[in-house]
Amino acid sequence: MQPNVIGEVVFVDPDLSFANKASAKIVVVELRVPSFAFPDQQIKNEFVAQATRLVIAAAEGRLAAEQVWVNAVFAVDGLWGIGGKAYSNDQLLEEISAAG
Repeated sequence: MQPNVIGEVVFVDPDLSFANKASAKIVVVELRVPSFAFPDQQIKNEFVAQATRLVIAAAEGRLAAEQVWVNAVFAVDGLWGIGGKAYSNDQLLEEISAAG
């Protein structure tokens, strides 16, 4: 298994995005990762800050930081499926580490 990062971009009609009880132009950065991906708060803080900076830069002045929401969804241990095989966190970490 090769170490990799996967992601997706979903475009949502602004009329279907809400913040503060009203329609709002927002960006949501969401990762689906194994729970070991963010082992401490400092790494989480750095990820949120960097993701927010990247989104703001890509928006070329059309968004403020307050319009960017960042989170991560952790896969249930044993339910990280790749290529038809379910991996536990330990198995996934072992496979990634072995690939170098």
